[in-house]
Amino acid sequence: ARKARLNEIIRRLEAGKELTEEEEEFLARYGADARKTNIFRGILRAGGCTDLAAGVTKMLRCQDKKSPDAAYVDYAVKGTLLLTGVSIPGNQCNLFRRCIEVVEEAIDSKMVELEDEETCDEWTEAQEEKLLEIQSVLRGCGLAWILLSLAIKGKSPEQCRNRARKARLNQISRRLEAGKELTEEEKDFLAKYEAARAKDNERKSELYYANKARYDEIGSKDREELTEEEKDFLAKYEADRAKANEYGREWRSSNKARSEDIARRLAAREEVTKEEKDFLA
Repeated sequence: ARKARLNEIIRRLEAGKELTEEEEEFLARYGADARKTNIFRGILRAGGCTDLAAGVTKMLRCQDKKSPDAAYVDYAVKGTLLLTGVSIPGNQCNLFRRCIEVVEEAIDSKMVELEDEETCDEWTEAQEEKLLEIQSVLRGCGLAWILLSLAIKGKSPEQCRNRARKARLNQISRRLEAGKELTEEEKDFLAKYEAARAKDNERKSELYYANKARYDEIGSKDREELTEEEKDFLAKYEADRAKANEYGREWRSSNKARSEDIARRLAAREEVTKEEKDFLA
């Protein structure tokens, strides 16, 4: 019935009709309810529940005031702890609602944190392993990257999403360095990763030379002969080149500073991680 009501309102919107106050309130409630259901699904998955059938999450939320299944209580408690670090007693009244509230509060705090503080682009081995561990259980879940970022301090959902493939590559590389035999899934991942990287490099190379040729062609003309589109192309090309040069300088400066710091710590016989030794090498 709720789904039918939603579809009816969507059809009215598509037809350009103005919604009533009741319809607007329904949409707001429906969106908030769907968000809570997605969050709760993520909590249960993070807690170890891997066989959530369609509709089960919403049904469990409706049973919260009764006596929910002990297994799902355990999943909810473990999932909330993993994602937020908050421990909730299993005998908490309205346990599922409380778990959702804790995670919603953590999401709100995370968004404020990301606005007020700069995120760090460097990743430790422990952070990558945690990223992959939680990603494996949240895969396919709505709000997956937002929920995952809660468990990794200082990282945004976008950083987590962008790092996932690189983290998996680093994990497999560490297994190779340790002399471990790769699984078929890991071999398949490496093959696909290398193929994708080669294709991406080829695309970037083609784009670079095409843009360079056009830049040289436009640059050979008199300024008075240029069209507005050609002027815009020149301006964008030169701005992109300046930005790339600046990024290169910052990258080299950052790497130099880090290598000097690691070398200093080695000389002082301070503890240095394997990743830092590899970076220095």
